Amino acid sequence: MKHVLQPIADKILSKFAKWKGKALPITGHATLIKSVIMSSFVHSFMVYKWPSSLLWVINYKLRNFLCTGSCQETKLVRVTWNHCYRISSQVGLGLKDLGLLNDSLL
Repeated sequence: MKHVLQPIADKILSKFAKWKGKALPITGHATLIKSVIMSSFVHSFMVYKWPSSLLWVINYKLRNFLCTGSCQETKLVRVTWNHCYRISSQVGLGLKDLGLLNDSLL
């Protein structure tokens, strides 16, 4: 199943290359992830059960973009990933866990 879903993930994650995220603050990165990336996965999440290994790679790239503005670069993370999943009213960034999102949409 991974070979079927990999092109979908690559197409969605290729949007990172077009964004100039280095000039944005972390909240700007979070907004781009929530509005563009998460919404792009919704349709395929309703149809397919994604393998956890592929979701881990996608989460890794999202985390890199959130902290550095590029999904290729890595650096010391400023916030914990669990903090990113908290809703805004609980002083979080409001991101969704891709595995839980996939399960709930199925």
